Amino acid sequence: MGRNSKKSRPEGAANVPAKPEPATGTGRNRRTADPGPAQGTDSIRITVDLTRQDYQRMKKVVDDLARLSDIPTLPHSQMWRAVLRRLDRSPRLRAELADDIVADRDAPSDRPPGR
Repeated sequence: MGRNSKKSRPEGAANVPAKPEPATGTGRNRRTADPGPAQGTDSIRITVDLTRQDYQRMKKVVDDLARLSDIPTLPHSQMWRAVLRRLDRSPRLRAELADDIVADRDAPSDRPPGR
């Protein structure tokens, strides 16, 4: 693909289409409420390893939020951005989350080390 092409790939990247976002199974969709990052902004992709149980828990939360907000398909990324905004505005919620993190750290875990 050319240098000025909208879909240019980094040098050495495989010629494989992008994977759809797990929440929708269809990638970005005009019917979702998530416009994604503003065009021209730098976005940073993160990867999180979850146990199957944690993934199912997250999926249930996303599905419940989609139903409650009357959004047919709610991308996981939109849920995470809303969580970050809420944590940014709520020191009490951050403190509660910190307590949960400490409790998780101190409890025996079935997760591999470093995860």
